[in-house]
Amino acid sequence: MKRQKSISEILKENRNISRLEARLLLSFVTGLSREKIVAHPEFKIKKSETRRFLSLCKKRALGVPLAYLTHNRWFYGLNFHVDERVLIPRPETELLVDEVIRSPIKSGMTKICDVGTGSGCIAIALAKNLQNVQIVALDNSFGALSVAKKNAKTHNVSNKIKFIKSDLLARVSDEKFDMIVANLPYIADGDDSVEEDVRKYEPKSALFSGKTGLELFEKMFAQIVSMPHPPKFLFAEFGFGQRRPLEKLIKKHFVNAKIKWLRDLSGKFRAFVLNFAV
Repeated sequence: MKRQKSISEILKENRNISRLEARLLLSFVTGLSREKIVAHPEFKIKKSETRRFLSLCKKRALGVPLAYLTHNRWFYGLNFHVDERVLIPRPETELLVDEVIRSPIKSGMTKICDVGTGSGCIAIALAKNLQNVQIVALDNSFGALSVAKKNAKTHNVSNKIKFIKSDLLARVSDEKFDMIVANLPYIADGDDSVEEDVRKYEPKSALFSGKTGLELFEKMFAQIVSMPHPPKFLFAEFGFGQRRPLEKLIKKHFVNAKIKWLRDLSGKFRAFVLNFAV
């Protein structure tokens, strides 16, 4: 019978990924804290856990994102379940949440629409940080909505969020929202700068938007124009180098809207706010 191996021995068997990622996976498999893994390399690990750990290391070496292997990702101080049905939340998207929270909130109930909710990270972060809000979270994927509902339940905000399958705003075009927040697919189909791991493993429907990457923006703008009760604000994320063409689209659809461009931590323009109430 093979003996149980120590943490030190197991980590030495992994030669495919970084020591940091190996410790993260070992922590996930065993339930041990990373601090204990570092402090007690002599600790024995069950054989079943060793096999699972080495299997996950092989998958990570093939490029499977770490978040899909551990099924969790932190966003805005909250831990979210993620799997292959949803895009992995990015730190730069927290910029949108910051801006919504800082925006002028009316007295009484504020109604927010989250377009392309994915894992639900934006809607749930807003529900956790704003008191008097009702949020409608939209996605065209039943799988994504299932993940988002699970996350909402985990964070005890299911009573503040209504999840609807919709092609952008199509199912809620008659509703009245104070704010719309959108994190749409904005990568052009032929963009070869996308990392191989992202292109291979994350859902293409959450990444790519057509020939220019702006097709869904134009479609959503047209939907907003036709709404009988347009929102006061629209918050949206976009990709590198898209500011100028987006500005043309915005001015084409919203002649009188005031535009505020937002930079990420590296100083690049990554989001905008449209104020329709000016």
